[in-house]
Amino acid sequence: MGIRASFANPAVKKISEAETTFLGYKARTFTYQITQAGQTTYNVATTFVADGKGWTIACVGSPAQKDEIGKILSYYRKKTG
Repeated sequence: MGIRASFANPAVKKISEAETTFLGYKARTFTYQITQAGQTTYNVATTFVADGKGWTIACVGSPAQKDEIGKILSYYRKKTG
């Protein structure tokens, strides 16, 4: 079961899916909202493989914070050395 399978859940509303690059690695970014118990969260999840290991970086907040959530991934920097 992966991220795409979770979109079958009626509480999850997919907004977008895109091929991206994260820290120099090919990645895929999913943007979606989840509504449960009358509360909605805005989510951005980026998945990628580095050195044979799968990673998911998820950023979550209220829909009013979506601009800030979108900026979080820009703070990551590739390790040097």
